[in-house]
Amino acid sequence: MSRASTGSGAFAVVAVIAYHAGVTHVTGGFLGVDVFFCLSGFLITSLLLGEARHTGTIRLGQFWARRARRLLPALFLVLCFVGLLSWLASPQGTYPGLRLDSLSTLLYVANWHFILEGSTYFKAALAPSPLTTRGPSRSKSSSTSCGLCSSSCSSSSARRT
Repeated sequence: MSRASTGSGAFAVVAVIAYHAGVTHVTGGFLGVDVFFCLSGFLITSLLLGEARHTGTIRLGQFWARRARRLLPALFLVLCFVGLLSWLASPQGTYPGLRLDSLSTLLYVANWHFILEGSTYFKAALAPSPLTTRGPSRSKSSSTSCGLCSSSCSSSSARRT
């Protein structure tokens, strides 16, 4: 891997960390993820093509075993750190799904787990709807402009039907 791609990867990681740390002037968290995945795909493809060029074949089992030996120790460390920090610094019950989240991360199926759970990166980044607090009852006594607008719209559409 060249210095340029290593530097780009480092920049991408720093952008993601800054985004999650809440640095207000750094809004490139998603761009950092895209850059990191692009570089990772390039590296993986380069390794596989190099193996094919040198040996005439690609042995995926050996490739994945090499990746596991390189990545799993760091992943175990991260999961232990997150678990310990959550246990020490968060009130009990703050992260009820952390065990399942950790297991899915360990098995490299976390994205599927979170999709099936109904959470995504994009939902987490969006501001909640101003109508989120509107319950099923559509009372006209709401003091917010969104509530008044919502009530007016629902009343006028109810009259039409």
